[in-house]
Amino acid sequence: MTLPSAVASWRAKLAVFDPAVAAALTPMLSRLYRVIGALAGEGARGLGEVAGYDGVAARGPYERLVATEWLLADEAPDEFMRRAATNELLFLALARESPRLARHSTVLVDAGPEVFGAPRLAVFAALVVLEARARAARADFEWRFAQGGDDTKDADVATALRMRADGNPSEEDLGARIEAALARGEAWVVGGSEATRIASARGASTVRVDDVLEPDARALAITVSAGRGPDRTALLELPDDATCVRILRDPYPTRSHPRASTKGAARAPFALALPAISGGRIFARLENGSVLALPVPNSPRFSAGDGRVLHAHGAGEIIAVGRQ
Repeated sequence: MTLPSAVASWRAKLAVFDPAVAAALTPMLSRLYRVIGALAGEGARGLGEVAGYDGVAARGPYERLVATEWLLADEAPDEFMRRAATNELLFLALARESPRLARHSTVLVDAGPEVFGAPRLAVFAALVVLEARARAARADFEWRFAQGGDDTKDADVATALRMRADGNPSEEDLGARIEAALARGEAWVVGGSEATRIASARGASTVRVDDVLEPDARALAITVSAGRGPDRTALLELPDDATCVRILRDPYPTRSHPRASTKGAARAPFALALPAISGGRIFARLENGSVLALPVPNSPRFSAGDGRVLHAHGAGEIIAVGRQ
């Protein structure tokens, strides 16, 4: 797929991920870039408010015809008609104010329950696109979580895939962050319906992400609201379930980890092995009556850790293992 030159910088963002993950995210980024568009005011020179006149032009309405041409019409009407027929008349050209480009772009990312699961993929993709468009316009860029917390100005955007918040952002706190961002440039809020509702009321641009609640639908609904124009909508097709889970849990290349240690446990063969109800451990009964507990990591990012051997005290027998 050919990527727009203005957002070629997202290749570096995806380069840290597994190639299969980067390939799955690229169509979402391309689609979002077309919906979000360039930085506010970019490419709009000459389309602002009228600010007087700026030289002459070969075309224009006759109410802006240069005064000397009207003199020619009075003194030499035939010559005037000839010049009009051959587009040789001169008109006053309008001067227009160029829209002021936003030189600072702030993105507030919703990490609340409305974007848990698959919607987080679109939130991450929107953040990558918004950063790329700001860099393309040579504007300063920063992003933070809408729910507050640690400063993420220098954090990689991949952090947005991992962060979770217990609730939606509060109207007071998010409103204050939006006002501070608007004082420096443009402000975007990316997230669920509640966060974007607050943002729209405070004058920020928004990217709202919604699940498509239809049978067999594998897509996310995106609504972009920016400036005074109409909202723009799009459907982002999701990759297969396994790839979605991979992106959310561990998008990086698989790394090997050292083998877990059982801290000198006897090398007795397993008599029985069962997983814990929580799925976080495997318990194996050894033939000598003790129980080996092995932690099971839920992502390749985490090591397995060390196992523990549990012994029965006295003449008893281990019949159940509970969390300590």
